[in-house]
Amino acid sequence: MDVTDPVKPRVVGHVPGVRSIWREIKVYSFRNKQTNRWDAVAYISTEGFNGGLQIIDLSELPDRVSLKNTNTDISTSHTLSISNLDYATGKKIKGKRPRLYVNGSNLAGLVVYSLKDPANPKVVGQYSETYVHDSYAETFKDARAGQCSGGRTSCRILFAWTGGDFRILDVTDPKSIQVLSTLTYPELGYAHSGWISEDKQFLFNFDEFDEISRDGKTRILTIDISSFLTPSISGSFQGKYKSIEHNGIVIGNSLYLSHYTRGLVVIDVTDPNNIREKSFFDTHPEDNDAQAASHPGGQENTFHGAWGVYPFLPSGNILISDIERGLFILKEE
Repeated sequence: MDVTDPVKPRVVGHVPGVRSIWREIKVYSFRNKQTNRWDAVAYISTEGFNGGLQIIDLSELPDRVSLKNTNTDISTSHTLSISNLDYATGKKIKGKRPRLYVNGSNLAGLVVYSLKDPANPKVVGQYSETYVHDSYAETFKDARAGQCSGGRTSCRILFAWTGGDFRILDVTDPKSIQVLSTLTYPELGYAHSGWISEDKQFLFNFDEFDEISRDGKTRILTIDISSFLTPSISGSFQGKYKSIEHNGIVIGNSLYLSHYTRGLVVIDVTDPNNIREKSFFDTHPEDNDAQAASHPGGQENTFHGAWGVYPFLPSGNILISDIERGLFILKEE
């Protein structure tokens, strides 16, 4: 979809896939040495049976998109993350090599792909000890790298949310992934996802089920990751309603959070251990609370409203995907 004109967004292409209520997309932009131009692909996961990992060619945007390849190493998968990218452009960070991490697939809880050939990613490792629901990957070159296997000066870390706990994995060698630590916390509902602070010393933890399991209001926990071996809960935020936080992204001192029935919530994280809500846009004005419906985890919960947020556009516009109402394009004032 072309959102250059935020008042009149337009569909520029459609790629069919297996029937599913769930897909996630991550984009990788790279220099094509043969054509001497920037190309881009989108990787799409789905929980639809035999959906595989679709690879979409974005190089002809804004005119069209097309299916470039379907990787069939996996049949189904939940989410994706790519390490060492500038998320605003999809380009790799200078001096670092991106990898694709596929979470919650039928093959393994975590499958690691090399992106040396972006249109034909190759499996280079996997982690099967537990299901992984979502992840955030980062390369560290500070003192914490010495906590990784072999006492390294540079270490690839994957922060993994498994539903039942939070884990810090050393994925430097994808053929021998090591668990550095495991963390649970009081009244854990479903350890869902998270995002790192600007200084990379903290993570903001989004539990998708604790509002129901403890019959309470929104709760966001701050995880201190100053040590990969002994992460700890260092802060807790409680919202005004029982709405459930889903996924969030940090830019500078702002956390942009898709918050289901609460809509988009922007949180000031200047002090990671004392965060506060500073603005919101309600995409689901009917209510701000959780209601009864089925949930894959086997308990009762519902999910309406804001599903995902994308705040990286150069224009400063913010994209929100809403389950019932579709695409919202917002401007932060």
